This record gives sequence, C-alpha cells and structure tokens, in this order.
Amino acid sequence: MKDHPVIDTPYTWTYYRGQSPIRINYVARLKGVKTKPHTDPFTYLELGCGNGVTANALAASFPRGVFVAADMNPEHIDNAVGLAERGCLSNIRFINKRFEEIYNEDLPSFDYITLHGVYSWVSAEVRREIRDIIDKFLAPCGLVYVSYNTMPGWSAFLPLREIMLSHTAHMEEGTLAKVAEGLNFLKVFRDNNSAYFKNNPMAGMILDTWMKNDPHEAAHEFFNQSWHPQYFSEVNAEMEEIGLRFIGRTEFEMNFSDSMVPACLRPRLEDTKDAIEYEALKSFIFNESFRRDVYCKDTAPTAQEGSESLFSDWIFGEFGIEKPPPRDGCNGKHEGKLNHVCKNVNGRRTVAELNLLAALKPLEEDEITGCVHELVAASRLWPLAIPMRQLDGVLPDKFSIVHDFNRTFLRERLVKDSHCYLASEVVGGCIKVNLIDGLLLLAGEEVGLSKAPVRVLEIIEESGKPWRRNGKEVSDPAQRRRVLHDDHQAFCKTVVPWLLGTGIIEPSV
Repeated sequence: MKDHPVIDTPYTWTYYRGQSPIRINYVARLKGVKTKPHTDPFTYLELGCGNGVTANALAASFPRGVFVAADMNPEHIDNAVGLAERGCLSNIRFINKRFEEIYNEDLPSFDYITLHGVYSWVSAEVRREIRDIIDKFLAPCGLVYVSYNTMPGWSAFLPLREIMLSHTAHMEEGTLAKVAEGLNFLKVFRDNNSAYFKNNPMAGMILDTWMKNDPHEAAHEFFNQSWHPQYFSEVNAEMEEIGLRFIGRTEFEMNFSDSMVPACLRPRLEDTKDAIEYEALKSFIFNESFRRDVYCKDTAPTAQEGSESLFSDWIFGEFGIEKPPPRDGCNGKHEGKLNHVCKNVNGRRTVAELNLLAALKPLEEDEITGCVHELVAASRLWPLAIPMRQLDGVLPDKFSIVHDFNRTFLRERLVKDSHCYLASEVVGGCIKVNLIDGLLLLAGEEVGLSKAPVRVLEIIEESGKPWRRNGKEVSDPAQRRRVLHDDHQAFCKTVVPWLLGTGIIEPSV
C-alpha cells in the first residue's frame, strides 16, 4: 500500500455542504460555464466518502440523482451502507476499494466528482491516481469539487504536527490516544510561553481550535502518513495536467472577495494579468488554510460571466433558521437596493419572474441578477434546488418527518453529537439543527408539538448526557423547564415554519 492512512478510528459524522450539486452548479454558472440543469437527473461520484454522511444526505436531497461513493476503510463503508439502508435510500452505491482499484471499476461517466480533504492526505502518487479517475470518468460538461489544506495558512502548524508525530511515535495505543497525548504535550509548551508560540500566535490559536474539535477529525488530519498542504497554484497545475480549469469556489463569498482585499493592496492585484496568479495572490493575502475549489473541463461551453440567461430559471431563498447579517464583502453602497430585492425573493420565484415584478421596476435585469448574487455572497440568500413549499399560515400540532434518512440520522446521531444534519430536496443538501431543536422535532413527531417539551426533558434525562447552554450545564429541573419553554416558543415561531417550507416535515393528516 502506497500510503498508510488512519484506519483504526473512523472519521467524523459531518456533512460538507460545499459538495452539494446545487452549490457546485451555481459557482460554475456564476463564472459563465453552461452546465447541465441542476433539475435534470445526474450522476455523482465521491472519492473518500468517510462514513457516508454527505453522500447519503445528498442522495436523500436529490432522489433523481445516481450516487456512487468510495472509501478504502472497511469501517467507513459499513457505516455508510448501514445508514443508507436504515434511511431507505435506493439511489446510492458504496465501493470499498483503493483509488487504483476504482479506476478499473465498471462505472458510468459522472456529472459531478467530489473529494473533501482527501487530496491533502495522500502521496503524490495517489494524487495522480485520483486525477486518473477524474480524467477517465468525468462527463464532458462535468464539474469537479476538490477541497484541501492549503498554504500559507497551514505553515504555522507544520512544526506542531512534526512534534506530535515524534512525541507519540513510541506509543502502542490507538490513534485517538495519540491525538490526546500529542495535543496535551503541545499545550504544555504553549502554556509555558515557548518561543515558537510567542513568535507565532496563530499556532496557539490553531492549537486551541484542535483541542476543542472532535478528536476523530484530528486523528485523520494529523496522523495519516501522507499529509501535504499545497498552494493553490500547485493544485491548479495538477488539475491542468488532465485538462481541467479552475472556475470558482463553493464558499460563495470568496467569488466576490476582491472588495475584501485591503484597499492598499488592490492596485497590486489589478496589475496582475494572469487569472491563476491573481487567485494565488488572494489566497496569500487572506492567509488561507483551506480551500473548496471547483473545476471544469477546458472544453466546457461558456457564456458571458454572470449572464442573466444562465440563472433565469433559478430560485433563491433566505436560507437557514437564523438570518445572518450581511458580510463585509457585501457592497454597502447598494444596501437599500439589496434590501428591496431581498424582500421580494420568496423562495418560489425564479430570477425571470423577479425581473417581471412591478415592485422591482425600474431596476434592469442585470441589476436584479447582480443584487441576487451579492445577497448570496453575503449569505442572505442561497440558491435552492426546487421551490419552497407554500405555507397556509396554520401551525400544525401533529407533523411527520418526511424522509426516513432524517428520522434515522436524528435518532442515531443527535444526542451523541449534540447537533444533526437534515436533508432537504428544497435546499439541495442539509441544514444543521442544534440538540434542543432536534429533540423537539423528534418529540413533536412522536407526541405532538404541544406536548413535545415534556418528552424532550424525558429524553435528556434518559440519555444521561449533560445539557449545556452557553458553555454552562443546565442541571436544575426548574431551570431546565424555563429554558426549554423559551426554546419551544422559538422553535414553534421560527423553526417549524422553515422546516415545513423546506419539506423536511409535513402536517400529519
């Protein structure tokens, strides 16, 4: 075996939204690539799927899609297959093979090929095998999503990883024990003002983050034999070898990041004529440590960048249970115009229908489309896969969770992880709910919304798991009832309508 990846402990049970076809497709069209309509049936391949959370969630969100997901770790594939079976998913297949073996599989061409983080955890030889798979199986108008650890942001942590590996090399215990020992060992040096930490404050911040993170993530992040953070220009050069070109990023705001560059540095960027050098410089300016990039074939048909016709049939909506404030990248000069457009986006109107609204006159079509993209960049709007459901204004006491995948995942992971991911055909991916909202959802389906708080308290008591709010344990019974009363009211007012609108729940007959 060329690499020696961690296989004695599974990866995290995390959904990665950047891998959603709706997000990848949006980025491609934003950059003028004429992609296959996201509403058409499609094929999708994930390389290095871990426990299959993202692949299964996307299969639940896109029932017309055909999904294949591969991983070399048998435990990962067992977990992924079990989740698919219990979630009643019939449009997904899992492969337990190494990349060199996947190349010889009898597989169709794929409209989407994605890999999250894996590209940083393998040797140059295995990266070549990954590119061979992409080169062989990517459809002519297909899109590739690759996320990876990048420089210069990881530079502060490189010495810390070496110290961890050296210090734990003698240990016979498993990888999780090495993670705990290695991080605690580094903490001693940070807490005692080691010169490295004094001179590199970012290293201390990164260490704090990893000490709070799931140790299963750190196990795979730092203890794989191969671990190679790369500069954007290096990854781009490797993708160019197989005829791919960079088109954008699934962190939407980064496609509009020019305004986030300090004013004193913008002339330097503007003097840069080469698009790849331009992107590499931005990555340097922002000191990036992780990227989520989208590539297409050099031969992919293109239109004018941001062309209105590419989005005329797209639907956008306010995404999430909480509305985030506009980000700094949002153009403040147009705030009034942006608010006016946002107010008229209801999650059911297409961009073409927005352009016909009398309320948005006298704005031109390109202005309206441009405002929509700015609102997406500011996380005030998100592209939707299908229209949101029309609500009748009546809050049901009885409801049911629409998809077996969501019910299964809630029951199996919510209490363990203190959060959960819910798949939605409307969103074209998952949304994340916290522990109490997830428990109210489960209890509401079981006993009705009005009786849900009592059942939630019972579930928390039965689990034996501490309930924390703002970092403090909520243990007093009277306090628990007060906090849950407020949470229940907020759940009914805000969360339930949104879950109904995104098709995650439906009223029971």
